[in-house]
Amino acid sequence: EINEKLYVSVGSACDLCREEPGLQVVGNTNQQVSFSPERGTILEFNADGTGRRIFATGVRNVVGMAMHPVSNELWANNNGHNQEGRFAPPEWIDIVRDGDFMGFPFVHGWRAWVDFQIPDYQKLLPITRADSQLVATHKRPVALVNAHLAPMAIHFYRGNLFPPSYRHAGLVAIRGGQTPGNLAVVEGFKVIAVFSEPG
Repeated sequence: EINEKLYVSVGSACDLCREEPGLQVVGNTNQQVSFSPERGTILEFNADGTGRRIFATGVRNVVGMAMHPVSNELWANNNGHNQEGRFAPPEWIDIVRDGDFMGFPFVHGWRAWVDFQIPDYQKLLPITRADSQLVATHKRPVALVNAHLAPMAIHFYRGNLFPPSYRHAGLVAIRGGQTPGNLAVVEGFKVIAVFSEPG
């Protein structure tokens, strides 16, 4: 909640596909699902449930979201696609602002294009001028972590048991190695700290 707003992440229906009519499929199959413009987005609502709208686009599977206690901005983490091997795509942890495009399905990291040599990813082609213009709006994430680490929850530390440098640090729960094919280079459950100036 921020300024009496609520945020909900709506994941993509696929590993990597365009969120367009006729192109939304189940996982890595060709089985189509009914189109929804809200897939691969973060929605915003008023506190009473009214005012539903798309706040940000280009997310595959945002699992954790939290409001920064100082800047009052929405932070989120994302779980990326699975067919580029053990080292791509890096998972992002970032501030999400109104109207942001977060990269999916075209780029990961910071404007690194998806590997279109992968047969399942060729269905994104051809890349249009509009696609390229959208990618040009993709901002550098606050933090990137190893591919397939699967960041889950994010929590901003407000206590005083840790050293002062941890005050308002983002604590992110990780579950590396739980993806299909056990792709994570760094396996196991852990919590990492993300240190960043507010905003």
